[in-house]
Amino acid sequence: MTPNPTRATSGTHDHRSLAVSLPVANFLSYFAIAVVEFAIPFVAVTALGANSLVVAVLGICRFAPQVLMARTAARIVERHHQRAVMMSSEILRVVAFVLSALAFLVTPGIGLVIFALANVALACASILTSVATQVIVPEAFEDKALPRIYARLGIAESTADAAAPFLAGVGLAVVGVAPTFGVVAVLALAACGLLLQVPRIRVPAEESLTDGPPTAPSRSTLHAACGSTSAPPHSGSSRCGRSPTISDSASSRRCC
Repeated sequence: MTPNPTRATSGTHDHRSLAVSLPVANFLSYFAIAVVEFAIPFVAVTALGANSLVVAVLGICRFAPQVLMARTAARIVERHHQRAVMMSSEILRVVAFVLSALAFLVTPGIGLVIFALANVALACASILTSVATQVIVPEAFEDKALPRIYARLGIAESTADAAAPFLAGVGLAVVGVAPTFGVVAVLALAACGLLLQVPRIRVPAEESLTDGPPTAPSRSTLHAACGSTSAPPHSGSSRCGRSPTISDSASSRRCC
């Protein structure tokens, strides 16, 4: 998608604030996800008696929906403004974290099913966030700022992924499973508050995230192109001042 050439410069202050809040929200969100990604398989084995096959299924539930739901996510991003999409994805994560915290109130079998559903919710939220971010950044920031913004987002994600497993292990050992999941739910809610600064950006009507590969120009487009360069029927000459030739006529017929 091409950046919006009509970005207003009056919102410079808002954009500077967004340049900070968006990476921070990104860090909180990915940190919470990484904690749960580490904790769910560990807890499923140690507390709920899961075997390697169950852990494999949990992994599939975490990542397969991101592939299967990619086009659906693109359609959602096209139809709604990006603040709503980003906040909805964070709320979906909060629901997943709360479900994970409640998985110990039921039998181990049902608890594993809840973990699987939580992973599916995380996957759907992740693909929504990924697609919406690719829309927000080029539209909200000037072209010269894009490398810096993408670098900040990448650093935030990588730092969260690096720190989360260790801190998740500490949390599970010190405060237990349910409190650890509760903490990450609070972090996701904090990310929601930061995402309130995201502008209500919509995908331009002439662009589509779900379009396939580029196709040949339509007949009406070719007709318009031919009409803009061909001479009027009564002129008797071309726009270049020369008389029309047989090849010109044949070319016009091929276009139109």
